[in-house]
Amino acid sequence: MRLGVEYYLFDKLLGLRFGYIYSSLNQFLLTAGAGVDLKYLSINYAYTGSINDYGHWISANFYFWPKTPEEITKTREQELSKKTVTEKTGKLPGTVPGTEAPEARENKDMQIELLNTKLELEKLKVQTLELERSFRESMAELEKMKFYSEEKELENIKLRLPETVSVLKTERGFILRFGCDGAFYQDSAVIKTAFHAVLDKVAEIIKQYPGSGVRVEGYGDASVTDEKNLALTQAKASGIADYLTIKGVGEQRFTLIAGYGSKNPIDTNNTEAGRARNRRIEILIIK
Repeated sequence: MRLGVEYYLFDKLLGLRFGYIYSSLNQFLLTAGAGVDLKYLSINYAYTGSINDYGHWISANFYFWPKTPEEITKTREQELSKKTVTEKTGKLPGTVPGTEAPEARENKDMQIELLNTKLELEKLKVQTLELERSFRESMAELEKMKFYSEEKELENIKLRLPETVSVLKTERGFILRFGCDGAFYQDSAVIKTAFHAVLDKVAEIIKQYPGSGVRVEGYGDASVTDEKNLALTQAKASGIADYLTIKGVGEQRFTLIAGYGSKNPIDTNNTEAGRARNRRIEILIIK
């Protein structure tokens, strides 16, 4: 016969017991022990001692037994049921109604934060598209204004120069082009006195663009040798640059003064009229 007290701690994980055992030999035994109940295994320890004899004895008994299949199945069903309820309701079994499990609440907060972040990203995308559209429209308007401004400049330059000087608008800038026959004496780099008035107007126009570089390029026809052509066109370009410098165009503004001979013809060299057009000076006012 056994008589005693048993108490469990930590959600029935640890058990404590104390009591007496009356054996068939009319002998009382004092017993005390503890046990640990694991998931699939229980371990128990017991101390027993005689209270009648002078010499007490102690024995340690360990009991190992696995849980039965029925117990294992029941435990798994309970765990599965707990997991299912948590996933469906976001609440742990046994929680107070109206409250959420910490994990579920944390997941919900993260989802809300993620949605807010996505919403902000979409707003930024829309704003970026609006800015790009506005930028494109502004650039188009600027190009339009620039075009009309350059067209107006082109017309103003043409009005200030005689018809003997052609004015062209290119991607590099404005080109002032005139024939060598009207500007120089035949086969010479000496500028005709009558042409000084034209170059004076050219100098005034160039000075209206103080931040622009200036190129002076001389060209000839193919009726003479290349060596002579190069030397003559170079001398003509230098003569024009020198005159413009005297008229107030800063020497440092000339980025190039060169003669190209018969290169880059703008007309045929098979006719006198074509060769006359090819003999020319081009002054580029760089944008």
